[in-house]
Amino acid sequence: MTTAPVPQTLTLPTPGDPADSVLVRAARGQQVERTPVWFMRQAGRSLPEYREVRADVPMLQACRTPDLVTEITLQPVRRHGVDAAIFFSDIVVPLQAVGVDLDIVAGVGPVVAEPIRTRADLDRLPELTPEHVTDIAESVRRLVSALGGTPLIGFAGAPFTLASYLVEGGPSRNHEKTKALMAGDPQLWHDLCARLAQISGSSCASRSRRGPRRCSCSTRGRARCRWTTTPARCSSTPRKPLPPLQTRACPASTSASAPASCSGRWPTPGAR
Repeated sequence: MTTAPVPQTLTLPTPGDPADSVLVRAARGQQVERTPVWFMRQAGRSLPEYREVRADVPMLQACRTPDLVTEITLQPVRRHGVDAAIFFSDIVVPLQAVGVDLDIVAGVGPVVAEPIRTRADLDRLPELTPEHVTDIAESVRRLVSALGGTPLIGFAGAPFTLASYLVEGGPSRNHEKTKALMAGDPQLWHDLCARLAQISGSSCASRSRRGPRRCSCSTRGRARCRWTTTPARCSSTPRKPLPPLQTRACPASTSASAPASCSGRWPTPGAR
């Protein structure tokens, strides 16, 4: 069966510098002729060409294969003419890169074989270096060349999101084990988040050195690291480390506000 030709509204690479693109100028608060458009998950199952190249290829394998990352990232740009490409990846890719045994299970999400819940578990989680993500850097290099004047947007997971996967062993609705660790061993929780901030920040910096010329990394709350092809020097230094978590006596176990498996300490509201 012959595959139907893919409609294309944009020819790549586009001329110009990403710094002069409508997306980057709008982000800087400069006047633009129209509102720039890009979509979360614009490269995905809505595109038949995506379903074709992803057939029988596991998600994490696709994310670590430069040929596939390049093609999938470019597909919606060619088809829809959006104002930016979004780097095809997943927030758990840096965790896999440093050796965490995990898989993205269809219909479930990231599943971690050996959750991190003790100091010894954390000691198994190394810092990320550029050598861990050479394939990602190669994907970025190819994309920047292929996109020309079209910006490339990247992202990375915030520490809390990654930590919750690692502690729970996968997605969770109520985060009981995560809350129990936060309350029972605040220093371990603090150190875990610091390690994950390093992993996400270094992942951004490694990608920016291979193409994008600016990255902006946020390591608190649910914010995510973004990096784009704009002409400024990359700064991947994490924010000032969080102070030690202040705690108070844990509420009675019958209290609705107490975490599951509370071990005697509970974060003080507004302690930050």
